[in-house]
Order: sequence, then structure tokens, then C-alpha cells
Amino acid sequence: MSISAKLSTNTIEELELFYNKFKDKILEEIHEEFLKQHIHINDFKNQFINNKSGENIIVNKKEKKKTIVIKNRCYAYIWKNGEKKQCCNKKTEQSNYCLRHQNNRFYGSLEIK
Repeated sequence: MSISAKLSTNTIEELELFYNKFKDKILEEIHEEFLKQHIHINDFKNQFINNKSGENIIVNKKEKKKTIVIKNRCYAYIWKNGEKKQCCNKKTEQSNYCLRHQNNRFYGSLEIK
């Protein structure tokens, strides 16, 4: 069974803000109750808070659709399930592309600013 829903960017941002506040509150309570003597609150929070360095959000201007770009994946586009999507393969250390897309990018590539 699969459920599909379309959410506005504003709704997603509000949910993310709520989630981050909730996560901070839980971490502060755990720190206060159990770890206050052993570790600084900021060090404790940094162990759990996701850094957004692994992904960027870019807007595909032609389709007016947001795309999440995962930086450790190949930057080439592929054609999958009738849509143009980011390649799933891991990029090589020398470039932003996997071995398959080093020389051939049939459907273009992501442009990250």
C-alpha cells in the first residue's frame, strides 16, 4: 500500500521547524536528567543534530518542482519511471559523477550554486 500527498514548501518548512524544536527540547531534557555532569549541552546536541551539508534543494525552473540533491550521489540526471531524476550511484572521489556518467550524461546534469 502506498500513500502519496503533495505538500507546499511552506508546510514542509513549518513541519521541519516544529520537528527541530521538539528534538532540541528532548535533547535538553535528557541532558538535564542524565548527562549534565558529564558533557556540555552543545556537544551533546551536535552529536544528534543533522547537518544539512549532505544535501541541497534546487528548483528545476522548467518544471517548477523542487529537487533534493544529495551531494554524495552522482550529479547526472537519469530517466526513471517517466521522470528526470538524479542518478542513484555514488560519485567518484575525483569528480561529481559516477563511473558510468564520467563521460556520458545523456539527460544533463545538476547545477549546484
